[in-house]
Amino acid sequence: MPTEMHNPTPDLPPEILRQLLGPWSGPAWQPDLVRDERLHELFETTADTHGERIAAEMGQQALTYRELDTRANRIAHVLRARGAGRGCYVGLFLPRSLDVYAALLGILKAGAAYVPLDPDYPAERVSQILEDSGA
Repeated sequence: MPTEMHNPTPDLPPEILRQLLGPWSGPAWQPDLVRDERLHELFETTADTHGERIAAEMGQQALTYRELDTRANRIAHVLRARGAGRGCYVGLFLPRSLDVYAALLGILKAGAAYVPLDPDYPAERVSQILEDSGA
């Protein structure tokens, strides 16, 4: 860890900033960045070990890791049955909700990549993104 650090947050003294960011900066953290597991696999591991903990909350709604993983698995199965997989792009056209998390994980579990589509975009823009991406 470097002994001197540029302070991007003037309100925090350098020693506090170093304490907060220390574990995530410098060469000591770099090996943790390289993993063989994909995002959805890391999530599955967390769901297996901490399934009853809250994974996501929005307003009065909450999903545990297990509930979110179960929803994502259902979505992945449907997507695979429809031909989604490696090399495919799946458009994700949902308003902000807990369903977005399940859909995103489901797309990744199916082996595909997701293309975020904001429902507030004009229809022409959504069509252009879909055409350009091949989703």
